This record gives sequence, structure tokens and C-alpha cells, in this order.
Amino acid sequence: MTVLDRAALKAQLLREYEALLEERLPEGPLTLEEIETVVEELGRLQDSRLEDLLIQEQTPTPGNQVACPQCQGAAPFKRLLSLDVLTMHGNRRLQRRYHRCAHCGHGFAPLDLRLRLDGRNATRQVRAWQAKYGSLDAFATVPALLRDLRGLVLSESTVARTTLEVGAALLAAEATGEVVLAAADATPRPRRPSPGVDRLYLEMDGVYCPLREVRKKDGSLGKLRRRYGECKVGMVFQTQRNAEGWDEGVRWRAYTATLEKIEGFTPRMVALAQAHGSDHARELVVLGDGAEWIRNLCEQHFPRAVQIVDYWHMTQHLYTVANARFGGGTPEAAAWVKDSQWYLDRDMPATALARIQEWRPESAEDQAVRDREYGYFEKNQERMRYETFLKHGYQIGSGMVEAACRQLVTQRLDESGMHWREASAEAVLAIRAKLKSTAPTDLRPYC
Repeated sequence: MTVLDRAALKAQLLREYEALLEERLPEGPLTLEEIETVVEELGRLQDSRLEDLLIQEQTPTPGNQVACPQCQGAAPFKRLLSLDVLTMHGNRRLQRRYHRCAHCGHGFAPLDLRLRLDGRNATRQVRAWQAKYGSLDAFATVPALLRDLRGLVLSESTVARTTLEVGAALLAAEATGEVVLAAADATPRPRRPSPGVDRLYLEMDGVYCPLREVRKKDGSLGKLRRRYGECKVGMVFQTQRNAEGWDEGVRWRAYTATLEKIEGFTPRMVALAQAHGSDHARELVVLGDGAEWIRNLCEQHFPRAVQIVDYWHMTQHLYTVANARFGGGTPEAAAWVKDSQWYLDRDMPATALARIQEWRPESAEDQAVRDREYGYFEKNQERMRYETFLKHGYQIGSGMVEAACRQLVTQRLDESGMHWREASAEAVLAIRAKLKSTAPTDLRPYC
């Protein structure tokens, strides 16, 4: 655009804005709501008009023949094509001259190349909005939201399709280790390690969400079959320290979540931890519920980590023994649990084990309970030295990851009546994990 073009454009916009003010600006006293409404309306009209004029300025000079962008051969004009594109300021119908190379057969529209259009019916920012809000709430709520906030008109099916496409692109980028480093940068780049941190926490847990088998609406693949699949959730976070030197609160957090088995979850969790400094942290602490898959993952990939069984889960297992031995809800059961906690609070897990072992149940069912729970405490006794953990200021509760399970999975994937194709759930989870982290990922490169 030349200097003269810019001057003419500004003069034209000023004339048009003056006419708009003359036509739309009410006379007399105005309330704040009336001012707000008229300013919003005038702003949208002027923004839309400016976008139209700038697009026109980018339109190449018509010609019967242009150079092919692939082979530089002669590409004669063939016909006019229209394309509807939804931008931040509304729908735009673009009239583009279509050319086809006589040498290599490549067809193209010069305006598409000038505007860097990718053949989609919405700009990257509009698609990013759809993916963001489509992952945060039901797809059906997004069209009304974007209409109210931006005046954009689109359908629920468009939001759903766009969200799943963006989520799939994000999953593909994760598989190759590519992330976006800055919100303003639209080019994925290789992941870089974070600098070392003082103390880093890792937490992992599982939560179920409703899935369905592949089917067609015409019923040709049989009846709809629903099932529940486990979603594994992992997080990395760093805490603050209080005056007593105990860890509390959260400075920052980052998530990952997947419906894949442990073989698929493990590399995601390892990559998440490494990207946030696990290899350089002075201390690494892993909190979990004592599940075998968490123990195995940590021993293999984070061998220097301090492993802690969540205190609440430990207490649940004590109550399982006490209720079976003394009866559920009895004073004897509560007293037995309290006494067992006293020993665990003082780094005496062997004594707690002995208290379970001294029980001599008569029924085979109770014997199975005792043996199972004894095995749980035996395998995790080194992870139940709560006096030592508290002296170091460590957190001993895994409430963070349990909240993450609700935020990432339950609140979006397990609403009333929902059931998901596994690939669709994975796509939504990928976006939610990135957006719920302290430093949200820019979605535009994946749109």
C-alpha cells in the first residue's frame, strides 16, 4: 500500500465515521448503558468497514495471465470464485480470480496467496475461539456466546468439528515434541527445557468418563453401546512456602491427560515433567494414592523422587480394615483408625502393619480384605513416613490432582447424558489440559 493509498484510506474512513456518528449517535442525555451500546455498535461497523477496505487494498491488479507460484510458468485466468470467510469482525465474501498454470497444471487464486488463506472458512483466531470455548463448555453453548460477544454467526456442528480438528492437531504436535513458546508466535517450535527449580511436585491419578463404541446414526453398526474408560491425569506444579517452611498453595501448574493405557500416558507424563524442570530440580516429590502403576512409573522414570502416599487415601484403607473388623461406623472402628494414624504420624509404619496382621478374621471374605490391605500398606510403608515428610515441609495430600480430574475430565466430559467417541474425548482433553495450565498454550498454530 502506498503513502497516497494510506492517506486516501484514512480520509475515506474519517468521512464514513463522521456520517455514522451523524446517523447513529442519539441526541440528548444518554445513560451509561446507552453510551455503551452505541459505542459498541459504531465500533463494530467501523472495524468491519476497515477490514473490507484493507482486503480490497490487498487484491492484486486483475490480469489475464500471472506467473505460477510453483513453476513460474504462465497461468491464464479461468474464472471468478467466491469464498466465505468468518473473521473476528464477521463474515466476508471474497471474490477471487482463479488461474491455472498451462505448464504444471497448478490452480490457484492470487488473492489467497496474498492473504495467506488456507482454504478454511474461518481465520485462525476465530477457529481458536471455537476450540477454546468448545473445550470449556458444551458445543451448543458456543454459537450464542460468540454471537453475543463478537456478533459472529456459526453453527454447533461447526464448533464441534473445529474443536476436534484443533485438538487432533495439538495431539499430533505433542507427539513430535512441538509447542508454541509465545502467544504472539504462530509457528510451532521444538520444546525447550525449563531452568532448574528448588522443589517440584508430580501427581497422577485416574478418573472415569463415559465413552461409546463406533456407530452410525442409521444403526448399521448395531445399537449404541456405552462404556466407561479411565482417563489418566498427570500434573507438575510448584508450591509456595509459608512462614513455618511448609509448602502450601500453588505458584504454577501444568497438566496432561489421556485415555490411553499406561504405555501411552507414561511418555506424556515424562515429557511434561522434563519440560518443566524435573531433570534439574533440587528435589522431586511424587504424590499419589499408592496405586501400583504410579509406583512403577516413578521407580522407572523418576528414581530419585520422594514418593508419598496421599494421607486421605491411606486413611480410607485403614477404615476398610476397621469397618470389616469392628463394623462400619462403630466407635471401635474409629478408635482403631485413630490409633493406627498415631503410629503412621510418627514414622512407625511397621507398627501399623502389625496392627493389621494381628487381626484373625473368621470368614474368607474378611481374610481377603485383611490380606489385600496388608499388602497395600506393606508395599507403601516407605511412602507413609509422614513425620519425616512434614519435617521437610512436603505436602502429604494429593488433592491437587483430584481437583484436576474434576476440572479436566468430569466437568466437561461427564455432564448429564454425555458419551464420547474416544478420539473426540482425547481431542477435547488435549485442549483442556493446555488451557487449564497456568501458562495456556496459544491454539492458533493448530487451527
